Amino acid sequence: MLSMSLIVFLSNKQKWLIRSATVFFLAFSTAFIASSILAPQSTTNADTLSFEVTGSDYSTSVSATSSIEMDIEATPQGTLAVAHDTVTTITNNPDGYKLYFSMDQASDYDSTHPGNALYQGGLTTGDSLAPTSGTIASPTALANNTWGFALLGGANIQSGVPSTFSNFDATYVDSDGNSSDGSTGASLIASNKFAAVPLKPAAVVVQESNSATSLDGDTLDVYYGAKADLVVGSGTYSGTVDYFIVSDASVSSIDAISLFPSELSPDGGENMTIVTSLHSNYPFTDSDITVTLTDKSDSTNTGTCTISDITADTGNVTITCETPALAAGDYEVEVEIPMYAKTWTSDVEVVGPNFWNITYMQDMTTDICDALYTPSNATSSSVTMITDEATYKATVSGDNQPYVAQRTLYDYRGLDGTGTK
Repeated sequence: MLSMSLIVFLSNKQKWLIRSATVFFLAFSTAFIASSILAPQSTTNADTLSFEVTGSDYSTSVSATSSIEMDIEATPQGTLAVAHDTVTTITNNPDGYKLYFSMDQASDYDSTHPGNALYQGGLTTGDSLAPTSGTIASPTALANNTWGFALLGGANIQSGVPSTFSNFDATYVDSDGNSSDGSTGASLIASNKFAAVPLKPAAVVVQESNSATSLDGDTLDVYYGAKADLVVGSGTYSGTVDYFIVSDASVSSIDAISLFPSELSPDGGENMTIVTSLHSNYPFTDSDITVTLTDKSDSTNTGTCTISDITADTGNVTITCETPALAAGDYEVEVEIPMYAKTWTSDVEVVGPNFWNITYMQDMTTDICDALYTPSNATSSSVTMITDEATYKATVSGDNQPYVAQRTLYDYRGLDGTGTK
């Protein structure tokens, strides 16, 4: 993860007579995560703020400004500051990439301490700058003591940016007086519209391409705005914004998973390994992914597989989870990663006690026995005994084939501890 600092210096003239004017420092870091179609190897360099993942054929890199600074001189009516960053994505993957964007300060923040606010010292105590009420669908001008982000919209919406960002303004000006229309020395636009950075479970695609980029890469202009009045105290306000990339052989259709084992015990407690076709080295947690098993013949019979491990640093994203207790039957396994808007499904069988997996005579029940198919024309002279399940299923198909299942069971009351036949 790479860091980029946004620094806001706030001087409060109204409090000058009470104490020396203190400067508050608003900083947040931007982290970059990338991936490739082939087993990626990551190389990070905090000095150059680049993150590169290289496979044997394809590579993807993302870079941004190392430090952004802006000044706010607080006033009773509130003062706006805007910082501008340019994110550059380069890949030679012919299937392109998707650049995602989100924020998540800490997993234990509650509704009064949202993970997309900026806090003093990064803590949940003390003053904070709240996320703006504006959304991507309906961005708004910043209210006092709030912050947000903006992309260029309208006629200046950039290549690869989804149309969902079209409601943002076409022109923004940063605190250095640089305007997105190319002019300099311009004044901040108080009515510029911003949106709150989405939390990680709702990460959004901010730029994408279905082809390799040029050697110079695709650029994305991101504007961060903060507005403060005399209410907030001096101090350091910080948070972390994440950019992460999916670069895969099939960016638009990542739709395959494999499961092991393919048969599960109804008692649960087994480890099931799920290998997806997704390539990403995003630091997933168990809250980012859900694995659900649903009975294909009874949708009310369902359970959640508890995730115990996620491997996403190289190659395919692989999930290990502990299976729940479920009734025997055929199940659909659904794996969801909402931040990538990805859902995969596969089938697995929950196998209860049956003729082929019991060991002792005491386990045999009339239900197990009745479930076996015995041809009506089978006689002692014509019967062919089948001793394994696969052959039985493959050959027993009608009354004209007198094949009968055969198993050797043990009586667990045997004195030798192993049972007797």
